[in-house]
Order: sequence, then C-alpha cells, then structure tokens
Amino acid sequence: MTLGKLTSLLDAPEESPIDKLQQRLASLPSAKVLAVDDMEINLRLLTTWLKNTNLQLTLALKWCRCSFTMQR
Repeated sequence: MTLGKLTSLLDAPEESPIDKLQQRLASLPSAKVLAVDDMEINLRLLTTWLKNTNLQLTLALKWCRCSFTMQR
C-alpha cells in the first residue's frame, strides 16, 4: 500500500449517522402506523423523525382517548 493510498483512506470523509438513518427511513415501505403515548412531546418527536417517509402515521394521546391522522 502506498503512502498516498493510506493517506486517502485516513482522510476519507465519514458519512454522518444521521444521513444513514435518513436513508434507512426513506427506504421504508408504505405502511400505516398507530403511535400511542401519554406524552405529546414524544408523538411530536416521532412525527418529526418520520415526516419524510412513506408511512401513514396516526397518533393517539393515551390519556384523552383521542386520535388524529397526520396530513402530508
């Protein structure tokens, strides 16, 4: 192995774990998902994570027994 090749391997930019996660989420098949939680912030976080996917997300707050479908 040449010094130039070794240097290029060591200096190669690493792919961000966030980019890898986004790629995996984007490759998910279409599906319907029901998410139930007693904390609204958790449902908001899930909505943010899954907003660019092929998932139809339905959220329900456990304490109020209500649900709504996110419109995209």
